[in-house]
Amino acid sequence: MEKRIGNYRTIKELGRGGMATVYLGIQISLGREVAIKELMPSFINDQEIVERFRREARASASLTHEGIVNVYDFWRDKNSLYLVMEYLEGKNLEEILKVIGPLPISAAMMIVARVADALQYSHQRGIIHRDVKPSNIFITRRGEVKLTDFGIAYTPKEPTLTQKGLSLGTPAYMSPEQVKGERPDERSDIFSLGVVLYELVTGTRLFLAENVKGVITKILRKRPRWPKMINGDISWRLQWIILRCIRKKPRRRFQNMEDLKIALEKLLPKTSSRRNQVFSQFVTTVFSNEQKIPKESFILFRKWRWAIAVAAVVAVISGYGQLKSHGIIRPEKWYTRILKKDRNIKPGRRVIIPEVKLHRVKKGDTLALIAKKYLNDPRKSRALAKLNRIKDPRSLSPGMTIVIPVEILHTVRKGDSLSGIAQRYYGDPDAFSLIALYNDIRDPLNLKPGTRLILPIRDLKIIRKTGLSRPPIKPKRQPVKSKGEASLEKGIGDYFMGDYLGSVENLKKAAALGLRRNYDISKAYRFLAYSYVALNERSKAKASFREALKADSELALDPVYVSPKIIEVFQEVSGRKD
Repeated sequence: MEKRIGNYRTIKELGRGGMATVYLGIQISLGREVAIKELMPSFINDQEIVERFRREARASASLTHEGIVNVYDFWRDKNSLYLVMEYLEGKNLEEILKVIGPLPISAAMMIVARVADALQYSHQRGIIHRDVKPSNIFITRRGEVKLTDFGIAYTPKEPTLTQKGLSLGTPAYMSPEQVKGERPDERSDIFSLGVVLYELVTGTRLFLAENVKGVITKILRKRPRWPKMINGDISWRLQWIILRCIRKKPRRRFQNMEDLKIALEKLLPKTSSRRNQVFSQFVTTVFSNEQKIPKESFILFRKWRWAIAVAAVVAVISGYGQLKSHGIIRPEKWYTRILKKDRNIKPGRRVIIPEVKLHRVKKGDTLALIAKKYLNDPRKSRALAKLNRIKDPRSLSPGMTIVIPVEILHTVRKGDSLSGIAQRYYGDPDAFSLIALYNDIRDPLNLKPGTRLILPIRDLKIIRKTGLSRPPIKPKRQPVKSKGEASLEKGIGDYFMGDYLGSVENLKKAAALGLRRNYDISKAYRFLAYSYVALNERSKAKASFREALKADSELALDPVYVSPKIIEVFQEVSGRKD
């Protein structure tokens, strides 16, 4: 229904929410399409909702960024309040998720990186969004990513809304400090954006419950399920970024949007042309008419899938019997493991199966000798007996085939960290997620001494690069670490896990206890400087870099873990420009 409102004329209704109606309109003086947001008349006397409406107008109008929706006009008449914004032709992420499910990994990272850039611009001007969620992130047909709805944005100069105003947000995307009613900062938006990224790559909402109370309880107490367990295509580095964003304690998250953006961009294609190509393909897929693929085309297969599966199994068994009877195949030369896992494993989850070796029993062999030969530990004969279902270990007969799992067993010592163990065995500290997933470790920071960790040999690309294709030899006994070296390793592990305060404490302790090599001294002060930069303590970071340069005058920064802030501080201290 067309009607005239001041200098604007409405054409049609685009949508209706709980407190406002949005129309597609025309600005008569300029002839351009705009979106007109009208507050419902029933709320015109509600001062808190009116204030929220005004706050959205002021916050959006003060921000001029390509990733934030533009506001053109705002006024009030006898009947209602009106907010005029640029018209965005496209869909929000909530609508896209309902249609296509989880987004392609690269497209999801690009969207979140652009939103992080917009939020960084907002934070630099003292505005905290506080309502980052999929429905407030818009993808246009031209491939633009726009952040909308600054209605409950927090600015230090303006009064905070009451609890009623706070409830206007979406509880499922609130940070723990926001739920508690504490003062928010930029790390609150980082938590919300991490929850959005989790949902984009997995297709599942992180905090879901029957009522608001249940959602709040999960936000405050629930440990998130690892996204890689839902979608096996997620890389270990991306999983680390997501888990770091959604830490319960703000000090353990990324400290600003710039760091999050840099971490995501390191995982994206290096060239801008390749990034634009990937994102344009995603936008074309979203807005293409061919996107609506009828699911009915799979119904026929679903109806007959069990019959097809049974027929295939019967054919394989009959063919196997024929080949075995003619001696074409010899099953004693190979071994197939039947994985008996939980029947509720979701599609896309990666299941890790260790490599195995076979041993043909000879006269005089015992399980203890076999365990000593392959596993370097005769005490593992009981485990071999259990694996091979041998009730009486003394009843080995020549010709039997014994299955030996090929994997490394590591006993956790005091001061060990998962990143340190991953660096030692795989040459990559990021493989700590693999070890935690394989051993079902929910809290990687609390490793108890004496815990036995199983380290698989051939599973992922990270491990294949190390060349560990042969059965592992029992690692040589490492020299006993001094207390300083143990604190150094723990401090570096805390830095990689985002616990900067814990890293500072352990690295200071390592320097106080003393280290044997100059390289270790330099390393301790170098990571101490990294932690201080993350905590925005530049003077202490400079002092730490000076100590590191005293121990190693040829110190060079590792480009993998260095942010622009660290490079800037290091150049001020060293005077280098390389």
